[in-house]
Amino acid sequence: MVRVHPRHGTHGIRGSRRRSYDEMADARTQTPAHLPSPGRRTPTGWRSIALVAVVAAMTGCDIPTELPRFDTVWEAVLLRDSVSTLELLPDGVSVHPDGGFAVDSFVTTTEVQIEDVCEFCTCFEGPIPALDIQPYDWPFQLPSRVLEAEVSEGIARVVLHNEAGFDVLDDGAGNVGHLKIDFFDTRSRTVLDSVRISQPFPDGDSLTVQFDLGGLTVASSLVARVSGRIPGSGCDTIDLSTDGGFRADVRLLGVRTPSVVVLLSNADLNVAGRNVDLPDALVDRLRPGDADVVLEVQVEARLPVETELLISAASHPDLLFTEDAALYTPLVLPASDGDAVTLREAYVLDVARIQGADQIFIDSRNRIIGNAVVELDGGESVSYQVTLHGRIPSR
Repeated sequence: MVRVHPRHGTHGIRGSRRRSYDEMADARTQTPAHLPSPGRRTPTGWRSIALVAVVAAMTGCDIPTELPRFDTVWEAVLLRDSVSTLELLPDGVSVHPDGGFAVDSFVTTTEVQIEDVCEFCTCFEGPIPALDIQPYDWPFQLPSRVLEAEVSEGIARVVLHNEAGFDVLDDGAGNVGHLKIDFFDTRSRTVLDSVRISQPFPDGDSLTVQFDLGGLTVASSLVARVSGRIPGSGCDTIDLSTDGGFRADVRLLGVRTPSVVVLLSNADLNVAGRNVDLPDALVDRLRPGDADVVLEVQVEARLPVETELLISAASHPDLLFTEDAALYTPLVLPASDGDAVTLREAYVLDVARIQGADQIFIDSRNRIIGNAVVELDGGESVSYQVTLHGRIPSR
């Protein structure tokens, strides 16, 4: 919508870096209804002007020596965008169709040689004696930047492959060893669950063990800790080298969680920059002291962390966030306790820095203030609307 306002003289607001949008709106509504429209002069209008001149001459009053100037009010929405919880989630975490989040399955495969788990093992050529397997940890991997999640459902799976070259749990002479697999939290040093296996485990075979994750908090501190005792090879002659050993595949499967603790990055909150093409008629009238250009920023946020939004506007993208920008100012978004935080600010652009420009560019950079470790529950969002308002002289 374009409104026309009479203008007698000039008034600048360059001394202020911020101006209320309501003040600018009030100024737009003060157009005297009796003034003629610019560009149209009717015969009746000209007769009225002549009559005023005659009356003024008879009474000795001064009359204007030039026609009044008019202001054109112009606005354009530069940016309307939003960031949702889905865009804050790290790769490997998605919104579950039944609510909460789903954590993708990541497989960690590690090979362990006999010498890594046997204190006295080097190389054997002949019967293998009974040996103790020292505790060895296979870590469970979470997606990058996921620190922990309270699990409503899911399993931890361990698949152990025997690549030692002989049956590590049965010597064929009635002696059976065992493997103990603990689901262990290295942070709290707690055994969450444990399985003991005592059965033949021939070379080339694999054993699968699963642990229920329901009600547990998973983190990078979770490991599968394997220990045990090998009964040996009996009377069989084994050519054992240090290359022989075990291979384990560990993974989390079907993990669903109502919330997830992640490490946010500044880039998670960024929105793409925008630019607007200015009409030629406006470009010619962007003069300091005559034209007012205001950037109105409206933000509604539900974020559990305080954030600083840096806003910049310039006549060229290379000038954004520099001392030559028409605007470079911070806007702090307070942390939300669940309710939306709404901010609305208006900033006056330095018209001298966009004079003659046929485009105006706007961009934002975001910085998380304080601890970037946050718990996401699905209700997080940030919505932006940036509107450019201009009051431009008609000539």
